[in-house]
Amino acid sequence: MGLFDKWFPKESYKAEYKELVARSAPLDGVIPASYSEFVLGDPKQVLRLPVVYRSIQIIANMASQLELEVFDGKRKVDSPPIIRKPDVNQPTALFIRQIVTELATYGECFLRVYFDGRGAASSLDILPTSSVGVTKENGRIKYSYNGQSFNQKQIKHLKLFALADDNDLHGKGPIQASKSIFELALLLEQYAMVQFDSDAIPRGKLTTNQEINPEDLAELAQGVKEFIQNNGGILALTHGLDYEPIVGDPTKTQFIDVQNMVNRMIAAVFGVPAEALLLPGEGSSMTYQNVSQSNIRFLQNTLSAYLNVIEVHLSEFLTGNKQVRFREDDLLRLDTKGKWEVIEIQQRVGYTSGDELRREEGKEPLPSEPNKELKKEDDEI
Repeated sequence: MGLFDKWFPKESYKAEYKELVARSAPLDGVIPASYSEFVLGDPKQVLRLPVVYRSIQIIANMASQLELEVFDGKRKVDSPPIIRKPDVNQPTALFIRQIVTELATYGECFLRVYFDGRGAASSLDILPTSSVGVTKENGRIKYSYNGQSFNQKQIKHLKLFALADDNDLHGKGPIQASKSIFELALLLEQYAMVQFDSDAIPRGKLTTNQEINPEDLAELAQGVKEFIQNNGGILALTHGLDYEPIVGDPTKTQFIDVQNMVNRMIAAVFGVPAEALLLPGEGSSMTYQNVSQSNIRFLQNTLSAYLNVIEVHLSEFLTGNKQVRFREDDLLRLDTKGKWEVIEIQQRVGYTSGDELRREEGKEPLPSEPNKELKKEDDEI
């Protein structure tokens, strides 16, 4: 009879060792696993991190709110069908949102171009980025998807950021450029899942006031481990034994501080203001008056990179000097006070009139006052 059987003779304690479920098996998860074990594969896996999902959502949503316009030089002209509705199967706003999401996640996006009987582009379709292959043969880039081969006319390859490297034909985004930050975030996620999982068996310290030789200590430790597994995580000890789980207090182990730091680094990589993600830390809170200034900075520092890529590639479907542009004014809406100050200045210098402003908002002109009409007639006489 072993030492554990001697101290804990009940038959139920000697049940056969049950294999741990996957989530509690790696006991080294309590003390974080080796960093080398975490290698970022498909970037989609980091979308489960709230700060990543929310960052991409903010960028994509703001881009999808902007309308596409076509200009011939400085003159605005009518948009052709390929610009008004690039994907015939979904609204343009959703089409733009999906492109930006692909760019933010993979650093690139592939558009399948369909042509009409005259050879003009008639529709676009967003292909799943992870399923498209890119090769370069004799100086020409070719694409493959679903067992088919395509040329550069049939596939538009949008890249958020790219290096002049023949060995790397793919675009790069925040996730590809800063993989180590996202791998660390996934490491923290797994650490937290095991550390704070009530069904897992944490590492612990087993002490006793008895004199025990090293061989019996090993057997005793294994017996305690099996006892916890076979009794729903409950442990009963006698004979001066004491078991202390090594479960770190999040505040003492600085887990929360480290996680906040990583989240803020991810926000910085995506170029999304920390306050927009409700992340704790230094910084002024947003007010109604400075939303416009924040939008301007976001447009200049982050969103413009995504918009410029889309504008350049969509402009290739136009003739002459025509160009596609996003109507960025929609993003730069002023607060109420600022808006009326601008309107007052525009009216004072004769740039616009009250009727023009009302017409832009879909309102009828205000009725003329009778006294003003009589005065106008008298002045004409």
